[in-house]
Amino acid sequence: GTGASRPDSDTPPILWHGSRTLPLLAVTIDDCYSLPAVQRLAQVLRGHPEMKATFFPTGRALVNTAEGDPGLWPRLRAQGHEFGYHGYEHEAPSRMSATQLQADFGRWQSTLADVAGDTLGIHFARPPYGDYSYSFREFCQAEQLTLAMWSTDWGGDRSTAMRRVARVQAGDIVLMHGRYP
Repeated sequence: GTGASRPDSDTPPILWHGSRTLPLLAVTIDDCYSLPAVQRLAQVLRGHPEMKATFFPTGRALVNTAEGDPGLWPRLRAQGHEFGYHGYEHEAPSRMSATQLQADFGRWQSTLADVAGDTLGIHFARPPYGDYSYSFREFCQAEQLTLAMWSTDWGGDRSTAMRRVARVQAGDIVLMHGRYP
């Protein structure tokens, strides 16, 4: 698709942005360590039902946030938001083999099913630290996951984030983090 690079059939697609002709953005939220931050994002999204996001929580964040708010992930799922794999412990994929990544993904998937209510179809994977190593690409190919990167980042202090918001383009994949309230 538009914004995807796929040099040959033995590698998974790497999505950097969507269509530049449609006035749409893909909002993605990584890590999700902070319960207050994710709850606030959920509240904002609930107020805008036309907006959907893709959450890339770590497995550890799923466990910790579900302990504080057991209904958080089922609510987000019920609102139509999507979830993507981002590692269980946020370990750099280049330090793991494709087999280790598959085991990590299984643990993450099981945790997501436990906290969200059942098994979900996962379509995207985002490597921690943007480390799309050979082993991560090999893992994505084996699991038939699209490697989702980003074309803009709205992180940092408010003034930096607002400058980036002002430069957004149609089709951008926006990287945000659910780390801080």
